[in-house]
Amino acid sequence: MLGSARVRSVIANLVAAAACVLAAWWAFVVGQRVPYLTYVDLGFHQLGHLVFAWAPGLAGPLAGSIAQVGIPLGLALYFGVLRRDSAATALMLAWFATSAQNVSVYVVDKQFQYLPLVGNGQRDWPFIFSSLGHAGWAAPAAEAMRVLGLAGVILGLVIALVGLLPQAETRTTRVRLPDLEAERLAALPRREPRNRTLSATPLTGGDPPLPPWRMHAPH
Repeated sequence: MLGSARVRSVIANLVAAAACVLAAWWAFVVGQRVPYLTYVDLGFHQLGHLVFAWAPGLAGPLAGSIAQVGIPLGLALYFGVLRRDSAATALMLAWFATSAQNVSVYVVDKQFQYLPLVGNGQRDWPFIFSSLGHAGWAAPAAEAMRVLGLAGVILGLVIALVGLLPQAETRTTRVRLPDLEAERLAALPRREPRNRTLSATPLTGGDPPLPPWRMHAPH
């Protein structure tokens, strides 16, 4: 029978795999933003603008989209590389995929500017492409971001399914470390008195025990 830890791992990976499938269908087939999660993306997007508001050039406008996709991707790397948690890694990759799809929509919206603008600032990607002088890059950049997101959610699904496979149990053999102190004491030279019958008494016969100051006298 499976242990409780293994059961929890299987359930977590099943949930992560289902989340990857749902994210792929919702973002890339239906083409809609994930409810509630889109507000988290918006928060990180605006946080990126806020943190890099001082930066010159295109760093400020780019910071919002970079933060929106970079934070879930960074969390996926953290859980995958450092924690070795397949379920959490898959979930973060599913989040990254939906964020990348959302950014791709904003990139291609440069041509139409239909999407609502948050705040009174300027639109990021129209400003970026107009500054670069390459308005034709909008469609390829959006498609590249979309493909990157789709690759991320597929990778997340694979990681979740691999986490369902039974892991080979590695038996660690405990090596009993030698008692170095005991060995050191056993290796020391012993000095014994000439009369080894230390327990002799007048009643049992034998020589009386040596006084303490003579027990360690050199031979």
